[in-house]
Amino acid sequence: MLALLLVAPRLLREHLAPRSAEPVDVAGALAVTGSIALAILGLTQLEASGPADPLPWAALAAAAALLRLFVAIERRAAAPIVPLDALRSRTLAAANLGAGAFQAATNAPLLLCILALQDLQGRTPMEAGLAFAPFNAAVIAASLAGGRLLGRAGHGPVLAAGLTAIVAANLLLTRLASTPAYAETLLPAFLLMGAGVGAAAVASTSLATASLRGDRQGLAAGLVNTTGELGYALGLALLVTLAAATTGAVADGRPAAPADVLAGYDAAFVAAAAVTALAVPVSLRLLSGPVPGGDR
Repeated sequence: MLALLLVAPRLLREHLAPRSAEPVDVAGALAVTGSIALAILGLTQLEASGPADPLPWAALAAAAALLRLFVAIERRAAAPIVPLDALRSRTLAAANLGAGAFQAATNAPLLLCILALQDLQGRTPMEAGLAFAPFNAAVIAASLAGGRLLGRAGHGPVLAAGLTAIVAANLLLTRLASTPAYAETLLPAFLLMGAGVGAAAVASTSLATASLRGDRQGLAAGLVNTTGELGYALGLALLVTLAAATTGAVADGRPAAPADVLAGYDAAFVAAAAVTALAVPVSLRLLSGPVPGGDR
């Protein structure tokens, strides 16, 4: 590795673009990095300590303030790190919506499935980990097939199909209370969710890089990945909090029984399905607009 680092500059020198004379947007980079970091801190603390703790709300308020500062900086910067005109791309907006939705609607439900397998069904960590193998296999298979599907059906249908599969998987997970058998509930849900994640990930990433002109494709990829991470944190914070609050309400002051816990999980699964279902027509509407991709 060290040898590669030493010889790489010499080997790649002829392929490097000439150094730009434009100033580096340090202020914008610091503002947006701070905003994202504080937003993730606030969301994770909200999930960990609950809505009564003032720390997550203070972090989220600071994140919003830094985001407003970032927008103001970018409007005046000679070489903005995120040109604001790029954000007017409807295609990029659809890609970001898809990335945020599939991340928000899968990670928290998968966490709840781990808890159900171990805490409610008494499976060992090894058994719980192996139970997720079909999910991982489905993600890989759908990702590999995604490129061919994009060429045949287009970005919109593949993204919509992936998100719809995630909706169906979350609704299937609500059967855990009545049908805890792995082969009847978790296995088909994991296969559907994995296929949905693979398809939605490929479609949203490809859609993002196609939404802006060539010299801005790195920006598009960075934005869609950042949106996915924020969706991950937001989904985890809100859905786990919803599950805990619903369990507490159903238990009504007594120690929570397994049925109470599963009622909380069901609320999270239904909410994840609802949010993802809403993202499907909105993303298709954005893609049906008159603004073509790759023009900014």
